[in-house]
Amino acid sequence: MKKRGCIIGNSHVAALMGAWREEPARWDGIDLDFFGMPGGNWWGCTFDPVAIRPKNEKARDALEGVNGVSAIPLQGYDFFAVIGQKLSVQTAIWSYRSGVYLGLPSVNALGDIEKHNRPLRSRACFEQDLRDRLAKTSALHLAKRLSDVTGQKAWVLPQPNLDIAVRQDTEGYEGFRYTARMGDGAALMAQFEAQVAAICADQGLGFVPQPEETRTGGIFTQSEFMQGSQRLTGGGAAHPTRDRLHGNVSYGARVLDAFSKAVLAEAG
Repeated sequence: MKKRGCIIGNSHVAALMGAWREEPARWDGIDLDFFGMPGGNWWGCTFDPVAIRPKNEKARDALEGVNGVSAIPLQGYDFFAVIGQKLSVQTAIWSYRSGVYLGLPSVNALGDIEKHNRPLRSRACFEQDLRDRLAKTSALHLAKRLSDVTGQKAWVLPQPNLDIAVRQDTEGYEGFRYTARMGDGAALMAQFEAQVAAICADQGLGFVPQPEETRTGGIFTQSEFMQGSQRLTGGGAAHPTRDRLHGNVSYGARVLDAFSKAVLAEAG
């Protein structure tokens, strides 16, 4: 019998929805429903064992406008997942801005920490700062709420790393470019995923990282998995060609491949 799941999230859920519409038979062991809203609107909802319900007009308009429903039923699902909702390696870059630690490739290569122009702190301090920041993300809060009210396993799925084409841009996302120039992208990616995994283990949540075959350059996503991405709102229109943030349908399919494998492995 197929396992039935529900995936919620912000604009990043659109890639998964598009992949599922195109090829649902590809994931024959699971059956999925998707619900998305601009991310902040989830805070305007109540969660109980029966349903997610909007508690203010803004959340109600967003839920109905995007999904065509006034509430999201929660009964009858075997698992849940939250995608996006600020779960991003960007959080590790914010910690990186606050200070570096011995062992980072850039620190080892420079020899003199003053050349890095960032404070030096212990690795443990960096990791605690990162973990504290991650614990505040709405992805982890929403997943825990779903797990608590339903008694079912909830998973988190990060938003994709930025399109590697951002390295050629001159505006926006300078933190990613700086990290790449310093050679610390892979190290920060590993830190991000290790801390998310640790938080999820503590809270009884599941975590499926970005599929390895979609990555490049330590901290980026291959352009072929980003270009042509679709909006969650606006009838599924394409994002502008210079959008660096959203995965496309091919990316969504790779995420569903990894996610379905994890869900079915846990189900035995």
